[in-house]
Amino acid sequence: MYRNGHQITVDSQELVVGDIVKIESGKTIPADCILLQSTDLSCSEAGLTGEPEPLHKSHVTADNFSSNPVPFVLASTLAETGEGRALVAAVGRNTRAGRAERIMDIESELTPLQKKLESIAN
Repeated sequence: MYRNGHQITVDSQELVVGDIVKIESGKTIPADCILLQSTDLSCSEAGLTGEPEPLHKSHVTADNFSSNPVPFVLASTLAETGEGRALVAAVGRNTRAGRAERIMDIESELTPLQKKLESIAN
């Protein structure tokens, strides 16, 4: 990652919004980010969205603006090919993966029907 113009290595738990991270193929994206620079970057979002094919990601430029590039990379997804630099936009429970995790926590409680079925089964 880059902080104050210098490349440093930090634990992903220490990232904050506004940091710039280096994205490399074969690595998991540590936070929800917006691409600032990219070279042939594609990410697998199968674990998060169920999309089986890697999605091509590219930063927005004056040349590609009209073709609607996808400059967003999501936490917990895998960079399959290419590389890039990205601005951290969300971390931890504020990422898409974090929000999905919170929903899963809520759904782990028994519904009223499940409670009734459980009492009948007992």
